[in-house]
Amino acid sequence: MAAKSDQKIAEGLEHLRLADKYLKTSLFKWKPDQDGAAAEYLKAATAFRNAKALDQAKESYIKVGELQKAMNAYLF
Repeated sequence: MAAKSDQKIAEGLEHLRLADKYLKTSLFKWKPDQDGAAAEYLKAATAFRNAKALDQAKESYIKVGELQKAMNAYLF
């Protein structure tokens, strides 16, 4: 059972890494991809919630909300 939750936490951390990658800018990418980052943060939050890592899930959901607010894209 612990191995499954460790696997889900690793999956969540990978999604966090990808979300941070979407938010970075570079020479050819001038604007961050907030929509892609929000999707990755949402996947990370789901993985953390499944692993019972609720603090990490909460932080990921907060980042999703902040990005959706910045994009003026609400779920309701």
